[in-house]
Amino acid sequence: MFLRRCITALACCLLPATLQAQLPPLGIPKGMLRVEVRGEFASATDRYLDGTRENLGADFSSSALGPATLPLLDEPSRRIGVLIGATGYQLNLGTSEGFANQTRSFGALGVGVGLSDRITFFARVPIVYATAKRTGTVTTGTGDAGVNAADPVIGSATGRAAAESFFTDFDSGLLALSANLAAGTYDADPAQRALAEQTLAGGIALRDSLKAVVLDPGTASPYLPITTSNAGSTLTSRVSGFQAALSGPLGVTGFATPLPLPTANDATYESVAAIAKDPTGPYQYTSYSGEKGMGLGDVELGGAFTFVDTWDRKSSGGLRLAVEGLVRLPTGTKTDPDAGFPAPWDAGQMDVQLQAAADVGKGNFGMRLAGGYLLQMASTVTRRIAAPGTLLVPLVDRAEVSLDPGDELFIGVTPFYRIARPAALLIGLHYRRRSDDAASYAGAPVPGLDAALLGQGTAYSTLQFTWGVNYSEISGRGGSRAHAPVDAGWFWDTVIAASGGRVARTTTIRLQVRLYAKLW
Repeated sequence: MFLRRCITALACCLLPATLQAQLPPLGIPKGMLRVEVRGEFASATDRYLDGTRENLGADFSSSALGPATLPLLDEPSRRIGVLIGATGYQLNLGTSEGFANQTRSFGALGVGVGLSDRITFFARVPIVYATAKRTGTVTTGTGDAGVNAADPVIGSATGRAAAESFFTDFDSGLLALSANLAAGTYDADPAQRALAEQTLAGGIALRDSLKAVVLDPGTASPYLPITTSNAGSTLTSRVSGFQAALSGPLGVTGFATPLPLPTANDATYESVAAIAKDPTGPYQYTSYSGEKGMGLGDVELGGAFTFVDTWDRKSSGGLRLAVEGLVRLPTGTKTDPDAGFPAPWDAGQMDVQLQAAADVGKGNFGMRLAGGYLLQMASTVTRRIAAPGTLLVPLVDRAEVSLDPGDELFIGVTPFYRIARPAALLIGLHYRRRSDDAASYAGAPVPGLDAALLGQGTAYSTLQFTWGVNYSEISGRGGSRAHAPVDAGWFWDTVIAASGGRVARTTTIRLQVRLYAKLW
C-alpha cells in the first residue's frame, strides 16, 4: 500500500500539465520520520548585466577586441603607438562575440524528524555535478591585427625562424655601418658621416623597439598589425626607409629582408585560450574555457518551528505558519582561482538562513507567502585580484583574501489551485536582493591592487517565475503506521528580470519526493 502511494505521487509529479498540489509544510508531524530525495537540474546560456540580457560569455564580446577586453594588448599597443607616432593607437583583433553555458545537477538525500507538533529537525547531504563551457568567435577582416607568427605559443617554427632571420640581417646591417664609421669611410664628407651617425643611432632604436614587440621574451606581442593596415604600412615604411638609407648614400648592402608582419586578420578565441594556458606564460590558467566535475555540496542542518497549523483540519484550507532556520556547512567545492571560467559549484562556505512561510486558503484556492534572509559568512579563499569579468588576470596577481559574500533577502508569493484535496497546480513570483561582496587581503597584498576589486558590481536583484505541480498528504494529520503520507513535487522556474551586476539567467527543473514513517 505504501509503495503504491509513493509511485502514484511520483507519477503525478511527472505530468506537469495535469497534477499539482498544495504546498508541503516546513514542519514534520510529531513522532514521524521524513526521508526526502531532491533532484535539480539548472542551466544558463544568458545573463543579465545591469538589467540588460546578453550571452553568458559576453565578457569576450567587443566591437573592437583590444586592450579594454584583453589587457595583454595594452603594453604592445603602447609600444607600437610610439613606433608609428600615434600615442593613442590600440591593436584591434576585430569584432568578437562570446558564448557560454553552465549547468548544475544537484541531488540531495535528507532526513528529518518531528519531535513535537511544533518542533522539527532535519539534515540534507547534497551531491553536485557542475559544468561550464565558454567559446567565442572573431570575425575575420574586421580588425587591423593578426597572429604574430613568431609567438612561441600561437605562432609557428617557420614564423619564428623568419623573425630571427630578419633581426639577424638587421644586426648585420648595423654592424657593417658601425664598421664603416670606425674605419673612417665617411670622414671625407662631413655631411655623409653625420648621416651615417644619425642612421646608426636611429637604426639601433628602431631595431630594439621592433624586437621588443616581435621577438623578445616577456615583451613580444602575440598579435601584430597586419601588413595592409595603417599601422602595418607605417612600420613597413620605417624599415624600408632605414634599408634605403643603408644601401643608398651609405653603401651598405645585404639588408633587404621585409619586416615579418601578419598578412591576415586571423585572431581567434582559441589563440587567446592558448595564451592563457601557457604554463610558462604570465597567466598559467590550468583551465580557461570551462571545467566540469562532481563533488559534495554544502551540507545543511536545520530545524523548523510551527506556530499555527489548522490546515485541512475541518475543511479544505485554513492557516499554517512556520519558521525554518538552517546552517550550511562549508563542505562544498571552492572556486578554483586558476580556472578561467569556473563551474557553478556550491559556495564552500558557512551560511546561516532564516525563513518563514505562511499558507492561507479556503476551498480549492490558496496561497503561500514566504520570505527570509541569508547571511553568508566570510571565509579565506585564493583569488586573482581583478574586477569581475576580467578575461585574463596574471598569476602574480593571485592572493589569499578574506571574502565576505553579500547577504541576501528574499520574498515570494505562490498562489495555488487544488484539483484534488492533496493535489494542486501552482505558479509563483520570487524576488531576491543581494548586497555587494566585500574582500580584503588575508595575506600578502598584490602591489597596486585593492582586494575590493573582487566586490565591484556584485550586488544585484532578481525576479524569478515558478510553476509546478505538488502532491502533499501532510495536511493536518500526522498519519499512522497503517497510513504513511507522501509529499512530492515537480517545479520549473527561471529568472525573468534582474538588475545590478552579473546574474545568470538560470532555468531550473526540480523534483522532490518526501516519504514519511511513524516512529512513535
